[in-house]
Amino acid sequence: MNTHTKKTESAGPSRAHAAKRISKQLFHNTKLRFIAVGLTNTAVDFAFFNLGILVFGLVPAFASIFSTSIAMMVSFLLNKKVVFKAEGKVLSRQLPSFLAVTIFTQWFVQAVVITGGVALLEAFFRAINYNDSIPSWLAPNAAKVAAIAIGAVTNYMLYSRWVFRKK
Repeated sequence: MNTHTKKTESAGPSRAHAAKRISKQLFHNTKLRFIAVGLTNTAVDFAFFNLGILVFGLVPAFASIFSTSIAMMVSFLLNKKVVFKAEGKVLSRQLPSFLAVTIFTQWFVQAVVITGGVALLEAFFRAINYNDSIPSWLAPNAAKVAAIAIGAVTNYMLYSRWVFRKK
């Protein structure tokens, strides 16, 4: 056995140990689980947001309400079971609280940010005479990203402190 093989073999267990440690940290860290669930919800949200715009011809604000309604159902189940590991016996308190927070952040905050963001981006593109070559989906999706970021911070604070709080 040469020294290169020994180094590779000795590095193997430490890499496996590091991967196991990272996996364990991800599993036990509420904020990291929230991010993972959030990414899943974001994919669902964007898929239905674009379906609403491109297939159903909805304006961006209504497409956002459509997409977040679907993502909201997925979000409740994943946040309850995966992120906060809340017990089912308090569903009568959790579901209305979750809906109140999520409807506020997803339907109101996101609609305001998206409407304002689209208007600002379109005005910017017109001001630089670049409007003709901009794809129609760009401004709504860019505004949606900003809206999701603002909503995610608001949601985490309210979910962790009010909706799924541990007694």
